Amino acid sequence: MSNKFVRNLFLVTAFALTTSLPGEDIAGITINPGTVIGPVNQMIFGNNVSCLQRNDSWTHSNNTGNGVWNPVTHTARKDFLLLYQEMGVKTVRYPSGSDANTYKWTDFVGPKEIRPRGLFGLDEWLSWCRELGATPVFTVNENATPEEAADLVDFLNGPADANHPWARKRAAWGHPEPYNVIWFELGNECYFSKKLFPTGAAYRDWAMKIDQAMKVRDPKICTGLVVKFNWGGDAREWNESVFKSAKTYGDFAIHHTYPNAFDGNKYEDQESAMAALLMGSGQWAALYRKINADIKQWSGRDFPVAVTELQGYWPEGKNKAFNYYLYSWGNAFFYGDLTREMLMPSNHVNMAHYFQATGIQLKPVVDSAVRNGKETAWKRLPAFFVSRLWGQHTGTEILAADVTAPLVKIKWFGIVKAAECPAVAAIASRRNDGTICLMVFNRDMKNDIPVTIRVKGKSIGEAKCWQVTSPSLVYANPDNTDMETISGAAVDGVKPEGFTVKLPKFSMTAFEISISGK
Repeated sequence: MSNKFVRNLFLVTAFALTTSLPGEDIAGITINPGTVIGPVNQMIFGNNVSCLQRNDSWTHSNNTGNGVWNPVTHTARKDFLLLYQEMGVKTVRYPSGSDANTYKWTDFVGPKEIRPRGLFGLDEWLSWCRELGATPVFTVNENATPEEAADLVDFLNGPADANHPWARKRAAWGHPEPYNVIWFELGNECYFSKKLFPTGAAYRDWAMKIDQAMKVRDPKICTGLVVKFNWGGDAREWNESVFKSAKTYGDFAIHHTYPNAFDGNKYEDQESAMAALLMGSGQWAALYRKINADIKQWSGRDFPVAVTELQGYWPEGKNKAFNYYLYSWGNAFFYGDLTREMLMPSNHVNMAHYFQATGIQLKPVVDSAVRNGKETAWKRLPAFFVSRLWGQHTGTEILAADVTAPLVKIKWFGIVKAAECPAVAAIASRRNDGTICLMVFNRDMKNDIPVTIRVKGKSIGEAKCWQVTSPSLVYANPDNTDMETISGAAVDGVKPEGFTVKLPKFSMTAFEISISGK
């Protein structure tokens, strides 16, 4: 292994370790409170909510939003709402994923008596977003006509007058004020719909018409255009066709990030599969920058990237020996470290939505309780604790941080390239009261890493620590224990000039640091 060190202003690009660190190597983090990188984008802390209508077996999801809504009392489930608030969810995408492809919005509005298979509809979703304090993001059905999409905008945002018949219906059904929804995705992974969109040009022609029709009804809305996820290679025709014409339509680019989306039979072993997750965040951040730069060159406009689905991915049953992958700490760790990258303005990400809370972050102890509206205990999976750490220990503005860490070499695995990469990554932010929040990731698969933390030009008063660890990268929290092994403990040995702590292997740690004599 290399003994070289790397410095990188603001943050270190994150990769997994496949070799161990020598005991004498110490990482260092120096926070520069005098340099503000930009505001913390709360839209990075998002999630997806399902509304499935594929067949009768999924009716409960149409009626409950897969657990967030009580169809009996017609109110938000308090148990689930509290968990979402605990995770700090600030934006919610609906209907989730491929569910949007069959979602006809007119079946999900109006008196609940006329939609017994759609009790969690547009009004319920938006009511739930308001109660949660989250910004709504809606995915338009790829089968929608321009008129249907325009009527949707009318229903959501139009004034209830004679010129806006769908807005008048909204008012008659109990909501006279417009919802003022801003964010709309034009389809979901439309490149998989070969009959509708055999080429990128076909999708472009549809998206142009939808964009124009919707913005006639409300010019304030923003629309997203679908990126074919691997960007280069066989995705070139799609992406160039869509975005070289985007001089007058579309406002952001939609990317779904699944770093290990390849045949599960290619997995060598659990360690290699987990290493691929730990490696990925920096390479995906580089891809976001390239997407933004290419589109700007083609269209002359700045298209931020909306990562409206993300997680480490799984082999979808192709190799059942690797079903552990979806619920694992390694998958959750990738999500946490990618969040760090997406918060940096230089990576051009304007929103992100984890896929998704129900089933991958939270599981009901009693499945039937979700269907019948009864309150139930929820099993917290590893990704829940990642969201909770971000949601509770992030400030309002990002500060510069100079990170020094040992370099290690990583192997090529799947679609993650070989590279020489740093062992530790961090991002600093500051709250309005002056408290500095620091999130630190140790990606070493085998060893703890000591790290010394300083604040440039300031004297540290005290520091507290919250930490999520796991007995292994494949651990899925089967006993529903609290994976936050340290919760607000005072850090020992804090001096005005800094402090040194030892970070456990593959751990995620939040520090809150107060400054003396502010």
